[in-house]
Amino acid sequence: MRRAVSAHLGRQHSAADLVQEAYARMLDRPGQARLGNLAGYLYRTAINLAYNASARNKVETRVYQEMALNRESVSQAQDPARIYADRQQLAEVMNAIDDLPPRCREVFLLYRFEGLDQGEIASRLGISRNMVEKHVIRAMRACRAALNP
Repeated sequence: MRRAVSAHLGRQHSAADLVQEAYARMLDRPGQARLGNLAGYLYRTAINLAYNASARNKVETRVYQEMALNRESVSQAQDPARIYADRQQLAEVMNAIDDLPPRCREVFLLYRFEGLDQGEIASRLGISRNMVEKHVIRAMRACRAALNP
């Protein structure tokens, strides 16, 4: 399972942590005895955690790069106070994205960070294009609200 998770992450050290998290979630799940396929549940949970971690890493990298591009000068970007403020803003945006409903977050990540257009997202997820647009708008509002409290 760790190899499968590692394949999604590209980093070996985080795979063990995510597999452990999957086990912990399985043990915390009420009614785990009713699960017909514990191994399948565990595997799917670990893969979902890997997907979320990978998506989060891509989001953090892209947001940080975009924020760095908007800076007025390199010396300003290297200022410790500026770095701290940027990291705080990034954390606020990431928390806003994490707080979105799962489908909304998935649509937003596919649209903004995977570069898929709304039609592709709609067909991939089996929802209407109009619903994709509503999810994107909701996510953008949440990000904007996180940056402008």
